[in-house]
Amino acid sequence: HIDSIVDEVDHSIDDSIIERVSKTQAEQKNEIVDDVARMNVQHTVDKIREQSKVLRNMEINREIAIVGAMYDVSTGQVDVITPPIS
Repeated sequence: HIDSIVDEVDHSIDDSIIERVSKTQAEQKNEIVDDVARMNVQHTVDKIREQSKVLRNMEINREIAIVGAMYDVSTGQVDVITPPIS
């Protein structure tokens, strides 16, 4: 099960991210992890819209909103990453 999760996150990591990690001090790596997490949220929302015609049409007809967000457990803050389509 973990392999499928890692495979999906892997889509959000490109050569520029790998280069940043190799040149970054340990304390700054959390920022890169957050960037990858945000890219993964965007990738997941895009994939839902691409693979589900039903959900995509419901979103277009404003019956639902497909929105990606990140929750910060330390602050309780939710940051919307992907706004609904207009």
